[in-house]
Amino acid sequence: MNADDIERLAESWRAHPPPRISLREVEDLLVSTYSAYEIPLEVIPSSDLIADEEVREEEAAALLTITDPAVLPRVFDACDREMWQSQLEGDPAWLEQDRRFLFEDPREVGFRLLHMEQSRGQRATILLQARGELASGFRIYNAAGTLAKELTARIGPDSFVGSVEVGDVRDAQFARYLVEAKRLGLLQG
Repeated sequence: MNADDIERLAESWRAHPPPRISLREVEDLLVSTYSAYEIPLEVIPSSDLIADEEVREEEAAALLTITDPAVLPRVFDACDREMWQSQLEGDPAWLEQDRRFLFEDPREVGFRLLHMEQSRGQRATILLQARGELASGFRIYNAAGTLAKELTARIGPDSFVGSVEVGDVRDAQFARYLVEAKRLGLLQG
């Protein structure tokens, strides 16, 4: 898309912004489209939530995970898959190191299992954030570019992390949001 196309999308967005999506709607989407299932939020240590700059810990609402091998290729983009392939073809000593790491602290076995499987592309875990009943953001614990684009488009500007100039078509992240929102049919016009 060229700059004029992006500007037209922005005009449509300004005139008819997509409706806000509820936490329940995001959860239902993840379950029905990606075979996600909920796991206890407490699997992630609270210290990690507090330290994570991409998470508003007071808005952490649900933790879902995707492990279905038939579904995972749909959440990862080409860059993600290339990264997993290079890791899987790497040094076998890494696998042994991960296996030992898994049981170093019995209180963190769940968290460490998530980490180990995520680092191999065998799982994508999504922390959903909410203000009241409305979804306000997400954090994917893995590189899942395709899924991240969809969640950003569905949740909207509240989900942006970092310094995004909402409404500025020159901001690359905002422009990508508009393109994905259009692709998903969330923008009129």
